[in-house]
Amino acid sequence: MKTLYIANATTRNHHLHYRVTEDMKLYERHIPPGTQFELPEQHRSPEDIAYVIKQIAGCGAVPRDQIKREEGKRFSGLIYSDKPISEDAMRNGFSEEEQSAIDTALEEHQLAAISSDDKVAKLAQEAGTGVGSLEVEITEQGKPGDDPSDLNKSLIQVTRPGRPVSERSQRQANRAVRG
Repeated sequence: MKTLYIANATTRNHHLHYRVTEDMKLYERHIPPGTQFELPEQHRSPEDIAYVIKQIAGCGAVPRDQIKREEGKRFSGLIYSDKPISEDAMRNGFSEEEQSAIDTALEEHQLAAISSDDKVAKLAQEAGTGVGSLEVEITEQGKPGDDPSDLNKSLIQVTRPGRPVSERSQRQANRAVRG
């Protein structure tokens, strides 16, 4: 590799911090959304390029030809290449980063629902009563004028062996199966 391009395929500003092998000084580069930059000429030795790649890969950056993320891996939105990064690659990166953020949010919502269920079950046990399954409905709050049909809505149900499933959850599960 004779040079290195680093692109920001997110909708947020990115402040890239990196070091090079020779002086170990911390360099910072602001990368606005949808843009890329080329490493300065004085940082393009093969050793420096390999060292920068190692640093940014540790933060989730991926090579241009590996934008499609693997199951369970988060995509940071940073792409690198030895050639300028094309508009199509940037679009793919935006898509992957958005899906990665949605997957992470859903996982966080599920963990919050499980934690809430644990607290409710503990309180019910202390009160000497039983508890059914817990449902958490999450609805994206839009801005005034947003079309409600464009907002995300999800129902998370925490079920445990021996607990009844609510009729509402059963109906929703049946609808999802029918498609």
